[in-house]
Amino acid sequence: MKLRMTKLAEEHFLVCLKHSTWGSNASRFGPWRLGDGLAFLVETNIAGLAEVAGSPYLDDAPIWNNGLFPYRVPIRFLRAIRSENRPSVLGPISQALRSLNSRGNYGSYIASLAVLPEHATRLVLETIESHPNDLLHIYEEVDSLIFEARAARK
Repeated sequence: MKLRMTKLAEEHFLVCLKHSTWGSNASRFGPWRLGDGLAFLVETNIAGLAEVAGSPYLDDAPIWNNGLFPYRVPIRFLRAIRSENRPSVLGPISQALRSLNSRGNYGSYIASLAVLPEHATRLVLETIESHPNDLLHIYEEVDSLIFEARAARK
């Protein structure tokens, strides 16, 4: 699996989960393929894992409250982790990515949505799989969780 990581607020993570969609302000999904993975970070914690489930498309229907993000790709969540159970990306994962960057910055992989190196992908997937999969529980409560996340941001 080719894996990328992105960082976003709790509310926006939950909106992606609810709508099975990832969006961008720029056309960046050309190299993305069906089955490619996307790990979601909220703050410095891994919140979920999804895979590309279809072809990229343009859409101007508002989903998120912080921008339009008209370039979109359908995703299917494989795992989601409740906030109290989320593992940190700091430690072995960030160290593995830092070692490959001459500036020692693991954030460049996140900001650019670059494909993670194979050993970093393994670390991320092993870390996610070692934590409870709360996907069904989160789906059942997604609207109330979005409401709580919005309230907490304000």
